[in-house]
Amino acid sequence: VIVSDYHLRGVETGADVVAAVRVQLRSNVPAIFVTGDTSKIANADTTIGHSVLLSKPTNVDELLGAIHR
Repeated sequence: VIVSDYHLRGVETGADVVAAVRVQLRSNVPAIFVTGDTSKIANADTTIGHSVLLSKPTNVDELLGAIHR
């Protein structure tokens, strides 16, 4: 599982990184995005398969629950 913030350096997003990792590994690795950005853009990008969007602040139970799912 990949756990990533949504917004990274510059204009790069966690969704970009997850897509690149999936291509490199040739696997649909599950992903969890953690973000304070609840905009439509962040929500649209996380519609890529096998991903979950958690809003900051995220507690440990929420994160562990998403990992287990």
